[in-house]
Order: sequence, then C-alpha cells, then structure tokens
Amino acid sequence: MNKIINIILSTIGFFVGMIIIFMILLKLTNHSPTIEQIILTITSLIAVMVYRMKFQLGKFTEFMDNTKESINELKSDIKEIRQDNKELKNLIHNIDKRLILIEQKI
Repeated sequence: MNKIINIILSTIGFFVGMIIIFMILLKLTNHSPTIEQIILTITSLIAVMVYRMKFQLGKFTEFMDNTKESINELKSDIKEIRQDNKELKNLIHNIDKRLILIEQKI
C-alpha cells in the first residue's frame, strides 16, 4: 500500500512539473497562461511534494519506533544472557570445587 501511494504521489508530481514547464514555455512564447495560473500550478507542485515528503517522514518515524522497540527487546535479551552466563559460571565453579574434592579423596 505504501508503494502505491508513493508511486501515485510521484506520478502526480511529475505531471504537475511537466505542466509547469509547458506553461512556462507557453508564457515565454507569448501565449495564454497568466502568471497567476503558473503560480497556482507551482503551488500545487509544492503541495504534492510536501505531502510526499510528509508521507516518507511518517514511514521513517514508524521505522524509528520499530527500531527502538527492537533495541529494547535486544537489551532485555542481553540482560537475560548475562544472567544465564553468571549462573553457568557459578555452576562451573561449583563443579570444579567438587572435582577437586573428589581428586583429594582419591
């Protein structure tokens, strides 16, 4: 859906840009478009481009939020891994103590 909206906005922007170029060429050759019509068309192009940028910024903001959530999940996973690592070290240390005791008895 996001790709479709992006394509539609890009297409509208392209066609409005082409209309602006055509109107400026007509104006340069002393034909019909008035300055107001050209300004209105340029304003329309700016509005389409601002909306497109806002749409892309919204996707970026959503990406940042998802990234923050992922980072927080990774942090909690790392804390769990550290805790498990400490427990494993304690187990290994206890096993070493037991082995030393067994060696001493033998």
